[in-house]
Amino acid sequence: SVITAHCGLINTTADCRQMWQNRPIGKLKRRWPKTLDHYMITALLVATTGYLRSPVEPEWTLTGFNNFVALFKLPIGLASIAIPLAALVASHHRSIQTASQIISQQEQNTFSNYVKHREYFSKFIDEEGLLNGKSSFKAVNKKVYDILFPFAAQGDLNSSPLLNEDDVERIDELISYTVRAAQQVDWATTDNIEDLKDLIDELRSEIQVLFSLEVIDPYNGISIENILYEIMKIRTTLQHLSSASSFLDPYSGDEHFEEWSHELSKANSALKTVRNFELAEERLKDISNSGARNGVVILNEAQAKNIRDLLGENSSIKIKFLTKKYENNQRLLKAIRQL
Repeated sequence: SVITAHCGLINTTADCRQMWQNRPIGKLKRRWPKTLDHYMITALLVATTGYLRSPVEPEWTLTGFNNFVALFKLPIGLASIAIPLAALVASHHRSIQTASQIISQQEQNTFSNYVKHREYFSKFIDEEGLLNGKSSFKAVNKKVYDILFPFAAQGDLNSSPLLNEDDVERIDELISYTVRAAQQVDWATTDNIEDLKDLIDELRSEIQVLFSLEVIDPYNGISIENILYEIMKIRTTLQHLSSASSFLDPYSGDEHFEEWSHELSKANSALKTVRNFELAEERLKDISNSGARNGVVILNEAQAKNIRDLLGENSSIKIKFLTKKYENNQRLLKAIRQL
């Protein structure tokens, strides 16, 4: 193009065009469209040819001027076309410069909004105590921002986590298996608890990697209490991610986080039944041991109610199980019978 041809050592056409757009109109003579040059040259050639081929002599009178206009109206017309063309070129160039300035301003605004949005995000999760590693996983250098708002640098400040269908399906599957395994842990024997622990470890690792989080103080040992604590941390992490993804608009967050947290609550409920049975059994033992020291085993009404509440649904079945389990322990059996 004409623009590229006159740009010297500029590397790319885009750079060349940018240089042309930003150049003052007074310095653009060589960069006017070729058509404008052609009109001027044609007008000059026609005028010169007409003058050289014409037998008339110059006459500096009104009649001579009228004759000049009549004889040279074609080259004058061609030359006059160059005037509006020049104005058109100037107007077009100003339009290009204005458009370029608007685009540049939009890019600056986009970058400024991105920087402020990122700054507000960091301030928000710090002030709200989100993803601080205490009751949840911990955000690592706020990398979670780039994952929750991957298109913020391009101006899209809506939450759109970088989760593909496989990621979502994988977490859905792990949570579903975790809930099912929790519901299969037997309240009397705690069978299947190791399978549940393996699933929780896998789910924790998946969330940690996907959102660039750090796990602080992971649980050790296999117990209902430890597993309940770990599920609580995963649930809290998902709730924090939900809040973080919608920190400027409560309706813009990713719905998966709340759905996953809600599903995990089912695992919590199932494990609390197991945990409460263990607590009831431990309290019966404490009361029995205390009664042994005093020579009598008596449950007061408050103690009996507390234990029945811990046994929850199917308490009669659980009491029969305890009676069978401790049939050779007379002191404990006496406490159980007072329920």
